[in-house]
Amino acid sequence: MTDIQQAIANERAFQRGKYGDTKHDLALWVLIMERELAEVKEAIIKKTYDEARKELLQVVAVGHAALEQHGAVERDVVMGLFKVHRDGFYFERYQSRQAKALWTKRFADAAKLPYEAAARVCREEEGAYLILVADQ
Repeated sequence: MTDIQQAIANERAFQRGKYGDTKHDLALWVLIMERELAEVKEAIIKKTYDEARKELLQVVAVGHAALEQHGAVERDVVMGLFKVHRDGFYFERYQSRQAKALWTKRFADAAKLPYEAAARVCREEEGAYLILVADQ
């Protein structure tokens, strides 16, 4: 767990201790987040950046609480040159064979697959190469 993830977990534990496991509809969670975000803005205006980061952590933790209750919906849409894909991988488009070879090798290394197996995951589409890349 990273320092940031630990800070979010600690803030969630604090919030649970103070408020319990509260249940709200999604709209109320958003209103709570907006109030916390207003506190971030106030701290920035006062140039108290440590306080702003503390308040920002509260925004994130409240959002986390909302997702704990209502569940998360992952992004899975084509955006620009890549398609986000679950399980820590995404497709990325390249026009050249050299880029395809480079990213296929990186995918093979990340997935601990032989290059040939990784190459089968890559395919041509609309004149470009779609390569499944480890999300890092």
